[in-house]
Amino acid sequence: MKNFLKSIFTFFFLLCLGFSGCTIDISSDSSDWGYGSGYGLYDSEVLTVFNMTNDFRCNGMPDYWEEGNQTKIQIVGLKPLSLDYDLCRAAQIRACEIVEDFDHTRPDGRDCFTVYDDLGLHYTYKGENIAAGNERGTDTFYQWKEDGKYYEGQGHRRNMLNSNFTHIGIARAYAPGSQYGWYWCMILAKK
Repeated sequence: MKNFLKSIFTFFFLLCLGFSGCTIDISSDSSDWGYGSGYGLYDSEVLTVFNMTNDFRCNGMPDYWEEGNQTKIQIVGLKPLSLDYDLCRAAQIRACEIVEDFDHTRPDGRDCFTVYDDLGLHYTYKGENIAAGNERGTDTFYQWKEDGKYYEGQGHRRNMLNSNFTHIGIARAYAPGSQYGWYWCMILAKK
């Protein structure tokens, strides 16, 4: 109960600080693609992905294929992830970057996790999910959930079900006229 109340307090505290919801529209002429700007106090689509991810982790018996595709590994006892403002900032930067180069490598050739260093963040055990093409959070969540795929196609799913992760940041960027239009990034980490 104490952790639940702490999570609720943190959520409302971030809203009061002007938490941008990690959604940006990069169709403007901004040279930094609006890393510091957003659509308002929160983005319901980002919150949808956050809630669906925790529901997936904590309810029912989620599973994924083991490496040989012979056995499904059942996951039980996962704790909900905490939505983290700093990880949302990192995800926002990455969502903008994948418009230019849809890859886990950053456009400057560095590893995706160097965004932590750029922002002065210190987390352990890091993971990244990227997706493109969907405006809605529900559709993006199902892209990452990867139902019906075997081990090689379930990397996003394994990230979401990894017990090492305690915190999450989610963001989306919209780039009209780009290949996919909408670009999403989910960053998972242990604090």
